[in-house]
Amino acid sequence: SSDHKYLLTGSKDGTIILWDTAGALIRTFDNHAVVNSVAFSPDNQTILTASADNSAKLWSLDGALLVTYGTHTGWVKSAAFSPDGQYVLTGSWDNTAKIWTVGGREITTLCGHWEKVEAIAFSPDGQYVATGGYDFTAKIWDVSFNLKQMQSRHSSSVNTVTISPDGQHLL
Repeated sequence: SSDHKYLLTGSKDGTIILWDTAGALIRTFDNHAVVNSVAFSPDNQTILTASADNSAKLWSLDGALLVTYGTHTGWVKSAAFSPDGQYVLTGSWDNTAKIWTVGGREITTLCGHWEKVEAIAFSPDGQYVATGGYDFTAKIWDVSFNLKQMQSRHSSSVNTVTISPDGQHLL
């Protein structure tokens, strides 16, 4: 967590474990299939998980399931919060990424990858998202207009993406 109080792990066995930074187990969450991604909200009050059950889920730190983001038709490989914590981004093996309100309303589907979407990221200002996939491409999308702004080609799948803290570079 950004306040350095907690650690979060996700496992192939479907469990998510919240730890304190001394290594003590605080809580186990177990309402998922294979867990592919975990993230703390910017305010450290909720956690987001992505799973092979074709969904992402929002949880309170006390273990309550708050929201299921569940309209993907393939494994959800990655999930992230927007910098302001108001939106969720998911990337799926159904070849799409989706932007949701944190409350669970689907805002848009980003279509443009012809293979599995493996990686996603928000820009620090929340105005752009990056996606990477098995189609050997990384893409930048303008959230306001849902337009693809840039595409890079690789010789193999793109497994992770990030945008630099100044928002000027895609890695």
